[in-house]
Amino acid sequence: MRSAIFASFTAAILAAGPALAVDWELNAQKSIFAVGTISNGDTGETHRFTRMSGVVTPAGAVTVAADLTSLSTGIEMRDDLIDTHVVTGDPIMKIRANVDPESLNAIPVGEGITMELGAIVSLMDRDIPVYLDVYVLRVEEWLMMVSSETPTYVSFEELGINDGVDILAGVGAVDTITRVTPVTFRLLFEGF
Repeated sequence: MRSAIFASFTAAILAAGPALAVDWELNAQKSIFAVGTISNGDTGETHRFTRMSGVVTPAGAVTVAADLTSLSTGIEMRDDLIDTHVVTGDPIMKIRANVDPESLNAIPVGEGITMELGAIVSLMDRDIPVYLDVYVLRVEEWLMMVSSETPTYVSFEELGINDGVDILAGVGAVDTITRVTPVTFRLLFEGF
């Protein structure tokens, strides 16, 4: 679950930063990447990733990495169970994409554009294509914000984490957990 969400979240971040002749770096402390879950039919919760990084090169090559073990659900024991049963491989998820740096460079300060971003999420030996609808706002000359225009929904089955989620539900005495999760984000990239 954590991996799926983060994957989507990171892909969107990728779209946030390019401008010609500079590298853009994700400011993780001022960014939010959240996923949602619904259990027992009507109990909704929001969870956030706390460790991530990202860079967009002047050529528009985007790489974003997230530590899946940094998903904070608000319950430490549940976080530990996710780390043990859901994250079964390399805990670092990587997102790769390419964006047109010229179109982003053309955004005036105080204005934004919407775009669809295609990316590849590499997660525990799987490469998963994702698509994100994002809004990119040039806050200042060297500050770009990318946010989800609409939620992205990610399937646990596609991510290969259904078995881990089954174990998690059993330990937590949860009757049902939805197997598709919404992902939203607000990410800040700084040019340097």
